[in-house]
Amino acid sequence: MGNRGLPSLGLKGSRHIRVVFVHPDLGIGGAERLVVDAALALKRKGLCPFTAHHALPNLETWTQEKTTNQADCVLVNSHFTASVYKETFKSIKTSPSVLYPSLDFENFDKYESLTVRDVDLDVDSDCIFLSLNRYERKKNINLALHSMKLLLDMVNKDEASHIHLIVAGGYDDRVQENIEHYSELVSLATSLGISDKVTFLKSPSNKVKVALLRSARCLLYTPDKEHFGIVPIESMYVGTPVIAVNSGGPRDYY
Repeated sequence: MGNRGLPSLGLKGSRHIRVVFVHPDLGIGGAERLVVDAALALKRKGLCPFTAHHALPNLETWTQEKTTNQADCVLVNSHFTASVYKETFKSIKTSPSVLYPSLDFENFDKYESLTVRDVDLDVDSDCIFLSLNRYERKKNINLALHSMKLLLDMVNKDEASHIHLIVAGGYDDRVQENIEHYSELVSLATSLGISDKVTFLKSPSNKVKVALLRSARCLLYTPDKEHFGIVPIESMYVGTPVIAVNSGGPRDYY
């Protein structure tokens, strides 16, 4: 295997190319799915991808810095991640290149006219707001619920009757945080008095996810300092506007 087709990576000579994905926790999420898709695509091209799944519990920053410094080329997914890289790996003098993730467009195009009514979701609202994240505290889903409460307090009763929030995302009953945070969010919706205005979904299928994105009036993307965030890209691809926290990778979108 040579470096044909990869001139922009600056690889020299005829050495074999090995691509390493260092991701200690391949959970259920857009970024993790993208890693797997990219690895499979590289394999089909004849390259050698290596991944790590829960295999690096003692990988210290020093070790990461020394091994990363041996790479011919380092790619990161946003300018925010590039800044974190430079701040963390201070001894590495070269700057990483930014390569934005892409989508599997076929997964969206084949459901071009899909709506929530086509996937048997019992949500009869004209104005659906969508939060699509894993059930993890760092995803800041609480913000979506508090924002929903503020919106409902601002509009009249008739307008409120048309508004609904759907919170959907990766959920694994083997992960304690998923179990705990799901319960926390349900309790928060109840305490805010908006439980009848919120629907919670666990690990929706790709078909349901596309239906949600196409049916939503707007996507609420709440993580703070997210390194990239693939869900807003998916949302924009199907023409649904995004309201995102003004930090991290999402700042690269505009």
